[in-house]
Amino acid sequence: VEDVAGVHLEFVTSGTTLTFYVLDESNKPISAKGITASALVVAGAERETVTLTVEGENVLKGEVKKPIAANATISVTLKTPAGKSGQARFKK
Repeated sequence: VEDVAGVHLEFVTSGTTLTFYVLDESNKPISAKGITASALVVAGAERETVTLTVEGENVLKGEVKKPIAANATISVTLKTPAGKSGQARFKK
């Protein structure tokens, strides 16, 4: 779980899907409505940028072209409806 712009993100990956759960400081789900975000997936020399979209109540999701490598680094850039922005880095 990483703190980004006042919200916490929990990262899960499955195949080509990136899923980020949006949580508060107590790690309880909070609304992702109005959040804009993108992810940069870097594995070796390969780089891919993905726009994350709000799904359900507290989920941001994106699809990459091919399964995420085991050593990949995922950098998320996020902006909240309140105008706060930030970045977090995750390792697969």
